[in-house]
Amino acid sequence: MKFKTFKQLNAERAARRARPSKKIKLKKLVLKLNKENAPPDGWRPEDKVPSSQAGGPSPDESGLKR
Repeated sequence: MKFKTFKQLNAERAARRARPSKKIKLKKLVLKLNKENAPPDGWRPEDKVPSSQAGGPSPDESGLKR
């Protein structure tokens, strides 16, 4: 196991602090990810997941007791 010196640790901390923590709203993040991961020919209406499939099994289908 290699231990770091205080100088190395302080340099790493300073580098982390120097990076601005950019906050982004969830809606903008979703739009950004969709744009980055879009297929070459673009998104089509049939690519959209119906809301009934978006979550997971409904409580009735999951077999959980209430």
